[in-house]
Amino acid sequence: MMRHAKLRNLVPLIVLSLLVVPQLVQGEEAAVGKTTTATFSVGSYDRFNACYRDRNIDVETQRGVVMLAPTEYITHEVGNKISKTTLKGGTIARVVFDLGAGSASKAELCLFGSAGQAKLNGVPLSFQNSQFGGWSIAQVDGKSLKRGANELQLRDLTIAWDRETAPPKNSFVSTDGGQRWGPADGEFLARLRLFRRPPQGVITSEVIDLACPSEKDLICPLLTVRDVRFRMETEAPGGTSIALEARSGDSLVPDANWTDWATAEKIKPARYVQWRATLKTDNRAVTPVLKDVQVKVETDVLADPKDQGLSVKVADNPKVVRSSYPYALQVPSRNLTTLRTKWNLDQIVAPGKTELDKFVLLRNWVRRQWPHNDNGSGERTWNAIEILSAPDDHHGMCVHYGTTFAQCALALGYNARQIILSGHFVADVWSNEYRKWVLMDVECVQKEGWDRYGTALYWDAKSKQPMSSLDLHRAVVGNSVQNIVQRFYLTDGGGGYTLNERQYGPEEYGNFRRFAYPERNNYLDQLEPWEEYHGQDHYHADSHLWWKDSALEISPEFTWTTNREGDIDWTVNTVHFTLTATEDPSKLDVMLDTVTPNLKEFQYRIGEGKGTSLKGEGDDPHSRRAQFTWNLNNGENRIEVRPVNLFGREGVVSSVVVVKQ
Repeated sequence: MMRHAKLRNLVPLIVLSLLVVPQLVQGEEAAVGKTTTATFSVGSYDRFNACYRDRNIDVETQRGVVMLAPTEYITHEVGNKISKTTLKGGTIARVVFDLGAGSASKAELCLFGSAGQAKLNGVPLSFQNSQFGGWSIAQVDGKSLKRGANELQLRDLTIAWDRETAPPKNSFVSTDGGQRWGPADGEFLARLRLFRRPPQGVITSEVIDLACPSEKDLICPLLTVRDVRFRMETEAPGGTSIALEARSGDSLVPDANWTDWATAEKIKPARYVQWRATLKTDNRAVTPVLKDVQVKVETDVLADPKDQGLSVKVADNPKVVRSSYPYALQVPSRNLTTLRTKWNLDQIVAPGKTELDKFVLLRNWVRRQWPHNDNGSGERTWNAIEILSAPDDHHGMCVHYGTTFAQCALALGYNARQIILSGHFVADVWSNEYRKWVLMDVECVQKEGWDRYGTALYWDAKSKQPMSSLDLHRAVVGNSVQNIVQRFYLTDGGGGYTLNERQYGPEEYGNFRRFAYPERNNYLDQLEPWEEYHGQDHYHADSHLWWKDSALEISPEFTWTTNREGDIDWTVNTVHFTLTATEDPSKLDVMLDTVTPNLKEFQYRIGEGKGTSLKGEGDDPHSRRAQFTWNLNNGENRIEVRPVNLFGREGVVSSVVVVKQ
């Protein structure tokens, strides 16, 4: 095989959601009764970055190409339930890392514990403390690594082990200086980050609507797809490969009626397509490169909205952004009902005139339920009922404030999630008003708020909007905190709150230098699995999704990271609609797509008419679609659509005005 040969293959394609906007490269104007062809590209950083991918895929910023990630991990534990042991005297610990058939140019060894004496394959290691605390990190020269088993020996230090991995397969202890070895009580929290390419990674496109691939026009022509082919541009060094697969279907979101994944050459023509590329390497020092995917589609146009005198005058049609990773959502339950009724949460938020007002009222009420960090910090779980029912001086700390706010918001039918910061814990709540996640600092850590039940909201003075965790992080690492106004709430001594606005210096936003969110928000009904000492110790569980950028390259202890914005700021409570022409110029086909946790129904209204309800279709109760026919009159025609959840909370209104000549 020629090294660095460019592979260009023609294959039929298919895609997954309407978030990637393909660029139209060439084509013909649609005309009724005419077979047309069009070719479009998804090869750019923005478009590849919108695709879903696993942890082994990296979208390179400067060139906008897809590669295998530059590092991979060898870990033996998750680290939810830990205990610590001190190695002293003749007690030695041993951890075995199997590198398989390959080595690495270098590595980083991460231990959750104090630095002490360590040797990897007999070579001494020198540790430094992680800037975020808890972890000790050593740089490993690639020359000391070898294929197969690599042996780490530790002594004269304190290290954590995972109780959920007993008996361990890779961690051992000797009490006689290494003469005899037995299994440790569990796998030690020792993670090896190797600077080599993982053997395989998968990137999956969003769904592409072949009737309207450029998305320039909101009204798609009615057509039949005759053929779909695509060409990918790659670089494939020796020992590497890229395999392209596809699937297709006639529904907006893949379901049981779609085709199975198959090699792209065998794909069945259909309106909606999705592709996925599997990158592989046998040589761990190199990676294949996916540079471009071009799709060529041949269609028969049955109805063209332009020929029918149809055009869009105004549209408010937000995208539905989905994460690459599953997220377990809280569903209606007895616990949620208890939380809502026992603590009269509806009365607490009732005075609020806006949605944001209600969030602030709820947040401030949660903060007043106990003074500040107390003896419950080491006892409470992530359960708001348990936290609020605890005796005096046993409620908890910032972790429990953030958890209680999030679960109280869920009980009221809002969407909220817990957020982990550096040395702090907050919550995000979805705002329909601003169409984004908004950070709620429930136990604000500034000194002046400690005894006055301080809470905070962070405001972007430039955009005039409340900020999310990602907004704040980017402002901190981008040195633009001058645009942040902290809306700081303090009790006034009479049972109410006073609002203070101020700007802080960059050093006072250190908590936002890194952040992550747990992989679910249903802890009220399902506690396990969870990080037992979360908030009482430095973060150690490898079960939270951390935002990755240049600021996180110095924090290698966690394997689950992302730099895809949609994995952090996925949307809820929004409807994206697709309009398609029919053979009757007075009718449009309307397709709806949403991710609305605990969706009850879609509601739509045509003009000033009465509202109509539609049950969504699909296997996922939170991600649904629907379809109906819109009868048009001459002149302007307006339609509004919104989702409603099982709590009766209405979502964001999407709307469009279509003109019929």
